[in-house]
Formats: sequence, C-alpha cells, structure tokens
Amino acid sequence: MVTGADKILSQEQISALIGLYGAGRFEDSEQQARDLLLQFPDTSVLYNILGAALAGQGQIAAAISNIERAIQLQPDYAEAFNNLGNVYRVEGKTDSAATNYRQAVALKPEHAEAHANLGIVLIEQGKLDAAVTSFERALEIKPDTSLTHSNLGVALQKQGKIDAALASYNRALELDSDNAEAHNNLGIALVKQRSYERAADSYARALTLRPAFAEAHCNLGYALFKSGQLARAHEHLGKAIQLNPDYKEPHVNLAEIFIAQKNDEAAIASYKRALEITPDDRILKHKLAARSGETQQVAPDQYVEELFDAYAHRFEAHLQNRLRYDTPNLIAAMIRRHLAEPNKLLHGLDLGCGTGLSGQAMQGIVETLDGVDLSRHMLAEAKSKNIYADLFKGNIIEIIPTLEPNYDFILAADVLVYVGALEAFFAETTKTLRQNGLLSFSVELLDDGDFKLLKSERFAHSKAYIARLSETYDLELIDKEDITIRLEMDLPIKGTIFLLKKL
Repeated sequence: MVTGADKILSQEQISALIGLYGAGRFEDSEQQARDLLLQFPDTSVLYNILGAALAGQGQIAAAISNIERAIQLQPDYAEAFNNLGNVYRVEGKTDSAATNYRQAVALKPEHAEAHANLGIVLIEQGKLDAAVTSFERALEIKPDTSLTHSNLGVALQKQGKIDAALASYNRALELDSDNAEAHNNLGIALVKQRSYERAADSYARALTLRPAFAEAHCNLGYALFKSGQLARAHEHLGKAIQLNPDYKEPHVNLAEIFIAQKNDEAAIASYKRALEITPDDRILKHKLAARSGETQQVAPDQYVEELFDAYAHRFEAHLQNRLRYDTPNLIAAMIRRHLAEPNKLLHGLDLGCGTGLSGQAMQGIVETLDGVDLSRHMLAEAKSKNIYADLFKGNIIEIIPTLEPNYDFILAADVLVYVGALEAFFAETTKTLRQNGLLSFSVELLDDGDFKLLKSERFAHSKAYIARLSETYDLELIDKEDITIRLEMDLPIKGTIFLLKKL
C-alpha cells in the first residue's frame, strides 16, 4: 500500500486501475489515475499507469513524461522501465527501447516480459542471436507463455532455422490454440518450406480467430497464388487492402499474380501503388524498373540479400537440378585449358561465393580461396564446406578495397547479373589483382547497348561493353565462351564466360 497524507492507496485501487488499463479502457484508466494522483501525489505506480494509458491513446510525449516521472520517484522501478521501453518501441526508437528493457531486467532479472520485449526489439535491429537468447531467458522464467514461443519462432526463422521455428510455433499453439499470431507465423514458416497448402490452412485458422487480420489475409492470398488458386488469392489480397489501404505487401503480391498472368500493365500499377505507400523502397523501385523496361545501375543490396537468404537452403538443388546451372565447372574447365600443369593459382577471391559451388569447382586450381557474399545464410552454407580460408559478408564493390591487393585470381560466377554498370567492378578488381593475375566472370548476353535490366530483374551485358572495359582497365582477353547460363521457364538463357589477364 502507498500512503498519501493520512490516506492510504490500497492494493484494491491499484488493481482496479490496472484492470481498466488491461481491458483497453485507456481514457478511463487515465482519468482514474489523475483522480488518484490528486489524493496521492508523487506516487510512482500512478504515474507509471498514467503513462501507459496515455501511450494507449497515442499520446507518446505525455506518456514518456509520466513514466519518466515514475522512475524519478522510484529509480529501481523495473516495471516502469519496461513500460518506457514499450513506448519507445511503438515510436520506432529501438535503441532507446532496448536500453530501457535492459535496465528493467538488470533491476529485476526474473522480469520475463522485459526479456521477451527486448527480444522483439533485437529482432527489429537484426540482432538475431541476442534475440533468441532473450526469448530463451524469458521462457526459463515463464515456460508456458505462448506469445514468447511464437516470437522465438520468428527469430529462429529469420536465422534460417525453419525446423526449429516450426517447433516453437507448434509449442505456442499447444499452449494457446487460439493464438492467431502463432497460426500466421506457422504459415509463414511453412511457405519457406514451400508447403503452400498447409500454410493456407494455418492462415485460414488465424482468420477464423481474427477475421480482420490483414496480414493473414495477405499471406493466405500469397499461399493460394502459389497453389494455383488465383481467384481466391485475389479475394484475400483485396480484403487485406480493404482492411489496411496503406499495407504494401498485398499490392506486391498482386503484382506477382499479374506477372504470372502476363498482365504487365496491372503489375506495374500494383508496384506503383506499393511505392506510393513506401516511396523510398529500393527493392520495389528495382522491380518496377524491370517490369517497365527502365534500366538502373545496380540491384539494391537488400534485394540480393533477401533473395538469397530465402533461397540458401534449397539453392544448390534448384540451381543444378531445375535450372541446369553449371557455370562454375565451365569456368574451371576454361582455366585448366590455359593453366600449364602442374601450376596452380596461389590466392583466389570468389565474389558472390554463395554456398560454395564455385569454390568446389576451383579445388585443384587455386591453393587458397577467399569468398565474399551479401547473404549470411549463403555464407553459412559455404563455411560448412571448409573450402574458403576467409569469408567476408558485404557488397563486393565495398569489400574488395578493404582486402590486400595480392590475389592472382578473381572469380565472379553469376554475380554480374545483379550489377548493371560494371566500371566500378573492373576498377576494383584490377586494383586487387597481381600483375598477370586472372579475372573470370559470367554475364547474361545482350545484343545491343552496354547493359540492360531485364524483366527477370537481372542484368544482361553486351560483349562490346566487356571488350571496351577490358581495354580501359588494361585487361587482355585470354578466352571467352558462349554458354547456356541457366534455364528460365525451361528455356535456355544465353550467356558468356570470360577469362581476362591483367597486363
């Protein structure tokens, strides 16, 4: 109990106030807290609840001011730090939110909610290992919290640990079968496994529990599209837009359906609407440019990273078995034709190394090989092969200048399809190559012009452009070969592999 003059703030009054807040009656809880503060001024718990009630009404500045007053009155008030973190998280200030959650758990290590809230923020910051640790700590304290199991699944899924994520979602649903968020998250994981019908069932269950769940409508629309049920897909994507007109994803999904239906005009309109919602979205700009016939200089890093993070677990099987991709082996054969036995290249650099297919092809040709890739999931696969001496994560043009200029071989297989203008690529690779060092790469073939962004969202380059750049950067053409880069819709995509020497 808290005293004020000769009066006492009872636990019953506090519980009643918390009950109003918990029922979502934010205006009533605000007014009740203000009334009680007149009787019990400088009472930390009242300022804390008042701040939370104001936050529930979107009055962020006032919420922060009142919760900070609670902390000023009671500096060891863990619950107030947790609430302050919640307000900052809603405002999108993840650093401030994380700081307050950490203070809450420092003051009260058994504060399961603060550990779980910290995990949510860490996901938003991309600190997935730390997020998993926070959720696991929360579950040590309160093991039967469905929401925390579901959020742990989200972190595990973003790490590419789909099976572990599925186990977390299923545990969340064992604890609370009416957890619509967990049903939705389970569907997302099942889509990652290409189990579209099972995913659709999970999304449908989420919508049974929460009919106005816009994200679940959007996700169900996508799963139905991938299952070939286009009419139903349209219906649910339209419902998602109706529920939340400023929700980007259903417009993007509609664009994919229109592309599958060969309706470019409608796809472009959907992409444009999505860009109206998120005008700075570089991935959308890239997709729209590809569909509109406009050419950009390069694919955005985030586009490439997200594409291959999602693709990593099935990359090799799909590339080799479905797309008939064999570029690394063709490049290796070309190098062997020009490398006098028993000579080997001493130090190589594999740009866009992916899962290590090129590294495997170069075994016996290169003594030591380093790799660079944007996708952490690809790099994890590559690391497991024990082919590379060093692996670096990042944009190849940004990584190359940070490396020692002592490579006598640089390889870029199926990498330049995500780079339009190649001047920076040639400039940086030639700086990093030793004298007489070799540069080998593949391109998709363009008949006219220098380079072009295709509807596949990949770039093609002309032989004339490569020849001009080779001359500019003092590279001698040793060999080139026209090949089939891969199959697309079961049709061969023409390309060329090059082998150049630094003069």
